Amino acid sequence: MAVLDRLLDDRDGAVRDSVEQDVDFVPLPDGLIVRGEAIEAMANASPWLLTRIMLVFLTLLVLDLGAILVMTVMPAPRTVVLGEILTAEVAIRQAMAEAEQEIFRSNQSILKAREMMTKSEDEVDQRITSHRREMKARQIISDRIDDDLDALLDPAG
Repeated sequence: MAVLDRLLDDRDGAVRDSVEQDVDFVPLPDGLIVRGEAIEAMANASPWLLTRIMLVFLTLLVLDLGAILVMTVMPAPRTVVLGEILTAEVAIRQAMAEAEQEIFRSNQSILKAREMMTKSEDEVDQRITSHRREMKARQIISDRIDDDLDALLDPAG
């Protein structure tokens, strides 16, 4: 069965090989140039066919020229879209720059407020420290006065 399947698969190749090996075999010319020459020979033989070929050629030429004209005169959609994108990007960058300036200004005002708060806290701390020193000095003086009074009033001591 496998031999029969193989023979059936190779049938087209075997027929082609046997035809090509025949002494009377003349290969048909094949290719684009040969086909072009055949169409040219038929067109030269028939003015009707030549007219039709020229009409098709002129129609395609007019269509191509129209497309080229539209492409050169009209801006490409891609160009229009890119212009809109660039305009939007410029607007976004301007908005971002303005927002960054506002952030900078608010940070500056926050820093100024912190500096003022720090100065006022320092002043309060200095007042408290000086008040504590005064209180400590008063306490020391009061203790000395109390000690001196105790020493004067206490004859035994």
